Amino acid sequence: MGQKEVENENCCGVFEMRDFERFFSEVLNLKWHAKIFILKNNANPILGIIGSSNITRPAFSDNVPFNYEADIVLWSNGNVIIDSMMRRIAEIIRDDTNYSHEVITTDYNPERNNGLSIEDRLNRLNNEIENLNLRDLPE
Repeated sequence: MGQKEVENENCCGVFEMRDFERFFSEVLNLKWHAKIFILKNNANPILGIIGSSNITRPAFSDNVPFNYEADIVLWSNGNVIIDSMMRRIAEIIRDDTNYSHEVITTDYNPERNNGLSIEDRLNRLNNEIENLNLRDLPE
């Protein structure tokens, strides 16, 4: 399906963004772009980004303007690489006065999320996506 898994001995298997783009644009001939990104480790979701902005390789490149909006980022604590990455992102946001006023960070509280842990939320999101009853679009 145009997906290429990239192994990283320090982390987990991930798919290269460009392969998803190629699959949607060249194979399916669709101009869709991701609004949800799920990172898994051993088939378990450990990070999820749910946004209204484009989550595509060109959107993250240095040579084009990027809309930095993301509605929510959830991650499961305990993965050294993700924890380090999220700390670094928080530092950049905190230290850059251009963005610090645009970002709200908070601790996740299961009591305010129907008793669901972050892991449960990520698993539910993943299951909803995997169990979609997809059908072909009319021509």
